[in-house]
Amino acid sequence: MSARPEIAGRRIGIGHNNPPEELPPPVVDPLALLTKRQLAELLAVDPWTIDRWRKGDPDFPEPIWLSGTTPRWKRVAIDHWLATRQHGGTSPDWQQIPRRERRKPAVKRRRGGGA
Repeated sequence: MSARPEIAGRRIGIGHNNPPEELPPPVVDPLALLTKRQLAELLAVDPWTIDRWRKGDPDFPEPIWLSGTTPRWKRVAIDHWLATRQHGGTSPDWQQIPRRERRKPAVKRRRGGGA
């Protein structure tokens, strides 16, 4: 009699002696429409940041409005926007501030008020 391939919820291939098999990358539909929450999770930002980018960044992809309050973004447009953005480096504001002024010294307070 042969042994059962799966016992007590354990999966075959995962365990002590058998390293887990590599899973294939998830299939991403380039024509998918993303909600603001899905987009925020994809970009690892707060959903309010999506609103700020939408209003302040002229290069940010325009949403498709399903109704007056239901925006969706095309995944392919988001991927294109990400590919055209500069990655890494330092903030332009950081380079404009003289080095001495970047950090403000901590204010020291006197303890005690005795005379």
